[in-house]
Amino acid sequence: EEGGLGHRNQDEDLPPPLIVEGEMDSNRTKEIQELEKRDDDEKVLPEEPGSVDTSPKEEKEPEEDFPLKKLKSLDEQLGRPKWVVPVRSKDELEMLLRAAIRLAKERRDHEFEECQRFYKEGLSTSFVRILTDDAVNTWKPDIQLDIYNNSRLFVELCVAKIPDDNIYLLDVLAILFNPSCKWNVFNSPEPSATYVEGVDETKLFAKPKESAKHSIKGRLVDLINLFGENGGFKMLYDRVCGENQELNVPSLAYLLRPFGHCCDFLTDALYEECIIPVVNKVISFLDGLSDESLKKEAATDTRSETFSSIMKSLRHLCRRIPGREDIETFRLKMVLRLLQISSFSGKMNALNEINKIIPTSITYHPHFRTAADEEQLTVERIGEWIKSNNVLTIVFRDNLH
Repeated sequence: EEGGLGHRNQDEDLPPPLIVEGEMDSNRTKEIQELEKRDDDEKVLPEEPGSVDTSPKEEKEPEEDFPLKKLKSLDEQLGRPKWVVPVRSKDELEMLLRAAIRLAKERRDHEFEECQRFYKEGLSTSFVRILTDDAVNTWKPDIQLDIYNNSRLFVELCVAKIPDDNIYLLDVLAILFNPSCKWNVFNSPEPSATYVEGVDETKLFAKPKESAKHSIKGRLVDLINLFGENGGFKMLYDRVCGENQELNVPSLAYLLRPFGHCCDFLTDALYEECIIPVVNKVISFLDGLSDESLKKEAATDTRSETFSSIMKSLRHLCRRIPGREDIETFRLKMVLRLLQISSFSGKMNALNEINKIIPTSITYHPHFRTAADEEQLTVERIGEWIKSNNVLTIVFRDNLH
């Protein structure tokens, strides 16, 4: 018998049989048979220093619900001075995403503290780096494709988590769906696999912009379509417009932001079925907040960014909705209500928004600003609004003696 890894060589490991008068000694025969049976049952390997075990294992270790070793490895690579995001097939990021997707679809991911930490730290850090780092344009095409494949898994995970308002995932989704993020800009020439000649546009959720002949952003279009194909827009509609849904300003801000960024790529059919009802619901919700509720919402907005974010998203989305030119008037109305709340945080929210309303002061996402924006809110109009509503008096009245 030929010796090799995973096999015994009988000439080396077993004593020669004892033969008495032409027959094998019965005791020795039993010993040989027991040794051979042990070889078959246990697959004993020679312990050689430096050897690699390539033999198949009959007994596998039980599969972990969430791969802690992969998470530890990812954290270690991200924490290096020269960080690494493992995006290759079967690498840590992919395996962790697949595990998270499985748990999220089973509604069990909340049971695993490590999975929640992955959402907040490892996943967020990984995607922020591969989507926004200056090194994006130095990575080879195969790496760009690996990032795209991981992004597809991330989109699938986001869809499963829409009902949970996971702000960490929605924050990353807003980056991924932003046409101006570095990865989308670098991959702009890539054609779309979902928007092809002769396709029925009514069955799509996104398509390239007609004016962008040299900036197709096909991969962004495909990721948005993937979000829709997995039921993401249906879940968004149900989360905002469904019955007995508890809404709040921070959650709505995070839910709207990804689609405010990519609104120019969304199809007319999607606007009719999902975006317009969602926008109308959000505006109705904000308009219907009592002074006490508005004060409470403003008090939780410690960074003074939530109202600003939700109004930006509404403005972007409303650009394509006929009859929604009144969004700027509604914006001023909300600012005035925030100013009238007798709390420091409410006034800071309002002043922060006024600073961003003034056309010459707007610096956030300047690529979204159009000539129509300038016409809707001119400096003169804002000045008149400040004067007629006694805005300065409202702001300083607590300090006037």
